[in-house]
Amino acid sequence: MIYANEFYTCRERIAFAKDKKLNPYGATFDDIEGIPWQGRILCGHNPWLEARLVDNLHVFQESASLKRSASLSRASNRATA
Repeated sequence: MIYANEFYTCRERIAFAKDKKLNPYGATFDDIEGIPWQGRILCGHNPWLEARLVDNLHVFQESASLKRSASLSRASNRATA
């Protein structure tokens, strides 16, 4: 979304919101040997730009021009012994 908000026109952002398949730089889950893995999200065609799913995202506004965010990692699906 950062890239889209910076470089896409308002019309393009609305079109992509209505149909995500239209976005040429959409995000996809990575895969391990052909099996989708939700541990990493690839953003567009840039191999260095990646994302991850988070729970409890909080955005703090410190001033009119400065925003910060903090998040907690998603809980693991693995059972602990």
